[in-house]
Amino acid sequence: MVNWLELFLKSENFFDIIHMKTKTFFLGMCLLMTSEITAQQRTSFQIGDSGWALWLDRDASWKNDSLYLPPADISKITVAGPTCGWDNLFSSLRPESEAKEVVGNKTLSLKVKVPGTVEEYYWDALSNNRGLGNTGDYKGVSWWGTDFTVSWEMKGKRIKIFFSEGIRQRAEVFVNRKLVGYELVHQTPFEIDVTDVVNYGGRNELAVRITDPSGNFSWGDYTGDKWGDYLFPQSHGFGGILGAVELRSVSPLYVSDVFVKNKPSLKDIDVDIEIINEASKVLKGSVDVAIVEAWKSNAPVTDPKTLFAKNLGKVTVKTGETIKLTFSASVPKARLWELRNSNLYNVVTTIKNSKGKVVDQHKQRFGFRFLSVEGYGKNATLNFNGKRTLLISSISWGYWPTNGMYPTRELARKHIESAFILGQNMLNFHRCQGNTQVLDLADEMGMLYYEEPGGYSSSRVKEGSEQSKMKNRLLANQLNSQRFLRMVKRDRNHPSLVMYNMINEPGWIPDERAKKDMAEAHLLDPTRLVTYGSGFMNVGNDEPRKLHMIPYDQNQRTTGYCDVHNAGNSAGVYVDAIYNSPESFLRNERAESEIFVWGEEAALASPPQLEKVVAVIEKNGNRNGWDGADYKDWLNSYRNYIKNKGLEKYYPSITKLITSLGDIMYYEHGRFLENVRIADGADIYVFNGYEDMKNDNFSGAVDVFRNIKGTPELINHYAQPAFVAVKVREKIGHVGDTNLFDMFVVNEHAVPGGDYNIKAWVVNPKGGSDVLYDGIVKVSGGDTFSDLAAAKIPVKLNKGIGYYKINAELSDMSGKKVATGYDDIFAVDWKSDKINGYGAVIGGGMELTNFLKDQKKANVVAYDESLGKLDYILVGSIDQGTAFNTISSFCFKAKDGKTMGLNLDYFRGKNFDMQVDRRISAAPIDFNVGSKLIPGYDILGDTKFSLRWEGYIVAPYSGETEFELSYDDGANLWFDGEQVVDNFRNGPKRVVSFKRNLVAGKSYPLKIEAYQDGGTWEFALKWKLPVKIQEPDMSALLKRVRDDGTKLMLIDNAESWMSKLRAVGAVPGYKVFHPSKAWVGSSFMVREHPFFNELPVNRGMNWEYQRLVVYDGPKHFGLYEMQGEEPVVSLVGSPFHQITTSVGVLPYGKGKIVFSSLDLLPNLSLDSKPANVPKKILCNYLKWATDTPMNETYFK
Repeated sequence: MVNWLELFLKSENFFDIIHMKTKTFFLGMCLLMTSEITAQQRTSFQIGDSGWALWLDRDASWKNDSLYLPPADISKITVAGPTCGWDNLFSSLRPESEAKEVVGNKTLSLKVKVPGTVEEYYWDALSNNRGLGNTGDYKGVSWWGTDFTVSWEMKGKRIKIFFSEGIRQRAEVFVNRKLVGYELVHQTPFEIDVTDVVNYGGRNELAVRITDPSGNFSWGDYTGDKWGDYLFPQSHGFGGILGAVELRSVSPLYVSDVFVKNKPSLKDIDVDIEIINEASKVLKGSVDVAIVEAWKSNAPVTDPKTLFAKNLGKVTVKTGETIKLTFSASVPKARLWELRNSNLYNVVTTIKNSKGKVVDQHKQRFGFRFLSVEGYGKNATLNFNGKRTLLISSISWGYWPTNGMYPTRELARKHIESAFILGQNMLNFHRCQGNTQVLDLADEMGMLYYEEPGGYSSSRVKEGSEQSKMKNRLLANQLNSQRFLRMVKRDRNHPSLVMYNMINEPGWIPDERAKKDMAEAHLLDPTRLVTYGSGFMNVGNDEPRKLHMIPYDQNQRTTGYCDVHNAGNSAGVYVDAIYNSPESFLRNERAESEIFVWGEEAALASPPQLEKVVAVIEKNGNRNGWDGADYKDWLNSYRNYIKNKGLEKYYPSITKLITSLGDIMYYEHGRFLENVRIADGADIYVFNGYEDMKNDNFSGAVDVFRNIKGTPELINHYAQPAFVAVKVREKIGHVGDTNLFDMFVVNEHAVPGGDYNIKAWVVNPKGGSDVLYDGIVKVSGGDTFSDLAAAKIPVKLNKGIGYYKINAELSDMSGKKVATGYDDIFAVDWKSDKINGYGAVIGGGMELTNFLKDQKKANVVAYDESLGKLDYILVGSIDQGTAFNTISSFCFKAKDGKTMGLNLDYFRGKNFDMQVDRRISAAPIDFNVGSKLIPGYDILGDTKFSLRWEGYIVAPYSGETEFELSYDDGANLWFDGEQVVDNFRNGPKRVVSFKRNLVAGKSYPLKIEAYQDGGTWEFALKWKLPVKIQEPDMSALLKRVRDDGTKLMLIDNAESWMSKLRAVGAVPGYKVFHPSKAWVGSSFMVREHPFFNELPVNRGMNWEYQRLVVYDGPKHFGLYEMQGEEPVVSLVGSPFHQITTSVGVLPYGKGKIVFSSLDLLPNLSLDSKPANVPKKILCNYLKWATDTPMNETYFK
């Protein structure tokens, strides 16, 4: 006879032994098993495996219902049956494919499966089969039904129905048409005792009345919703049953909970066991515990061993009583649960009756591991299993395809696998409670997790707001508290879970309720770090939002933990300002006394992998669910644009194109992570974000189907335990320039401390190689993760245009390679371009005219209708003398009165007594700490420094000129010998203006002093000129284009000019798209065209184009629904489904009209190296316009 008890002890779960095909077979096997042990053994099987029915009760009343805090007294709840009557409920079922017909006939129901959501099945049908946006949302009551059988052999047990992942939003549970359960806390498991209402040996009806009152399909969880007179917590707007529903039977005396408490002594645990008696009499028994192997090295153990066993003695449990037992275990032979190396165990608790028969047996899986806070208040670090560890994570909003709320097991696994591919060792459940299936797989795969309940602060309201007027606000607080604490209790045994956080970006400081809930959570689980909030904190300060509790310490503290967010600060592309020098780079903060978290980083967006997404939808039977229609429409829009515009040659694969757009995101993410690694001051680094959502957030590194969106190496290279960080200070240069780079050794417990050889070499565009550095570096090792190896290593860009690829290698003293690294520089050449032909300029400011005349020696003049035949006309903004504009560098002269620019001196502090640099700067005075326009920013960093400009300003026009100086912190300004600004003090941004009568061509002495103390900084000197340039006669202008073949090139303020051309019928009709920034985002793509000769093409516009494609929504635009244009640069922005044209060429008679939203003109007067690319593009425009032969070379 098979020993079923022994197999059960050794198996991972009950279904390892028995794979059920039908309920009858399942129950038969249960009987076989229990007859060998005892009739009291617990059983469990899924209800509704043959299917469920779903009916939309659109006539049901729900908006003004009374709501009850669980656990609710069922006897006091008004029973609401189906409005069609019980006998008609689910009487006419239709297949899923007929959802539209079901929506049109209130008597019909749909065949469905559970888990499931209404939106999964009805979204397209409720939105007239369009399915786009949020048009398929259903608010109201739905009924979910199935049946189940309870065998006679279960008589005497407690019969329970278990909702494994809970529901959303309210569930009223009926068995055999009797109300037996009520739940209002969403996404948390609950159990209902149905012992007294089930029919033994026959059919039982299960009906669940789900009410979905509201909710969102976005990332926000700040503001509560209204449900009648109640303020209700915010959550995702789906209604349904979110996990398997199980029928369970247990002995009246059974184990109700086991909590395994890990300890800093890694192979020691304390275990709490709760045993409950639900019989009508006192029950006695004895309790045995064992620790048994479950998983080893990421796989189930086939022949598990028992490592620990103990008898806890006899127990006597009164009716309705819950007793708590505890024991401690030291298991020296246990294997640790480690990152990417899962070793799991079961605590098996066995209850025997007085005759020695087993009446209940419970298994709780866990792992031996611990995340500790070390050096708290001094040199604080997070140590995982005794080693300092940098946790690399990203925020996951909890959206899933098709149903919105839960993954398939396959998708849950991919969720974790994709994170591993990107180099992460942790994921965040962000603004949402986690899914148990995901946590189970994280346990089995060695991935860490950080968890938030979502919506916790949505029950707090501002007095005077709409929510504050609601009669019942208390329930929302109670529900949020209960949901948070339920989350802690549900998930506290998962070894993957290491942190709880109550609120993301709390707008409120913690109130007494939050403090109480935190304390209670810490009592439920004293083994983990629990924090009140993430974001909105400042390093080193004592702040209420820093409230937290560390493991095994009951004190609540407001110092020692700091979480800083930068989600909205991405430039949209990697820019050189991210790294300046070893002393100055972004994310260089070191909060040594606190656990320091970069809690939301970057947040730049890219489209989902549309071809892969739609392929999965089609493979799964074309089930659109709530989001499939959007993705199909999106893909069709991309395909149509590429086909209709004749771009297949340049973009033959949409997947490859989207990957190149994803690479823009990945590259910035990777280089920011690299900065954090070399700074060596953070404990957690979190990308914003992990997965996309269909409406308003596409900063996910993966799409909603968890497809990788870019090239993984662009991130995972910088997540390696050891690599050489090659940091180029300026990634773009002109042929003939010398650029600099630095090298660091990043080493997280990968190699021991000591001396190592480090070597760097460059591979130039011609394929040649030159050694740039060869030396020795002392690697610290241990808990020091970064060492500067060398600084200011020069790279000569003397081998032509293209990429100069720098490679580095770290070797031990025996010559064995232990780490590598790389970076690259892109070199252009615009200075040797010869501009032929004749041209004219309309508007565009002095930058355009002076660049063409002074630097390119082009034959160009201001446009006049009397001019002869022209090859091109460049059109920019026309200064009407009504707005302040940045002063062109061409209007500045140094103190010698000859050189363009101003003398600029750099000082530490504010007293001008610690000079660190001096130079002549041709950069305009219009910058902030996020830019790198001021030369020397690499020396100064971003805090506590002063600048002094001196020289002359040359008036371009005569008349009254108004100046405006905006500054933060301090500023002094002297104009023509008179001090007009005297405010060298700290403070917020201030704006001062003054007027002077100037004479054209005359030079006026100018002296400016600026001081930056810390924090944000803006500093700009602008003017309003006494000039009003007349707009040209449009008919005469267009006649030149049509009849002479002139190229009309709209290179600045092009949107306005295109509108004027459309008004006179010169260009076809179109619509305008303006992209958003940050997590919604935009991306540009460029194809090969003479405009981009000698530049990267046929892909997304990445760091090489950083001066052109930074997020700048008001200036950037794309045109769509236009006919006849030749796209050169295209623009996409999520979740807008169209590809739009941002740089295009339109035929007009013999000539052409070119429009461009790229920011060319502001770069013409800059002396920063990234500005070389815009200058090259302008030269290419003019060579194309004058039919100058080109040796076309593209970097594809």
